[in-house]
Amino acid sequence: MKQDDETTVEEAERICRKHYWDHIRSMAEEAVDDSDDEEELDTWIHQTVDGQCCYNHRNLDTLRFTDNDAAWEDMGELPGDHWQALATMAYWAMYTDVMDFARGAMEEKIEKAEEAESA
Repeated sequence: MKQDDETTVEEAERICRKHYWDHIRSMAEEAVDDSDDEEELDTWIHQTVDGQCCYNHRNLDTLRFTDNDAAWEDMGELPGDHWQALATMAYWAMYTDVMDFARGAMEEKIEKAEEAESA
């Protein structure tokens, strides 16, 4: 591969990675805005991520860019079908990515609400 081609591929990879993480942060912000407690946050993220993991190309990108590609391991064995296995791995990776961003913001939101109630 020529140097120009390598640079183009690296730039495309950088853009796709940025898009993935911008999407994760956006979902986390929306999850916190729409939730009043950690249970609602968890439900919101589960339902939203479930809707994201029905597209095979998106699942592949999730596993390329996530920091949590092994998150599924705590859930047990993968389904036998390779597309279902891919979706399961991507689901838990994306869920963990979103939750990692949302958890701190949700704790702050709850603390502020409790301070406002006690004031």
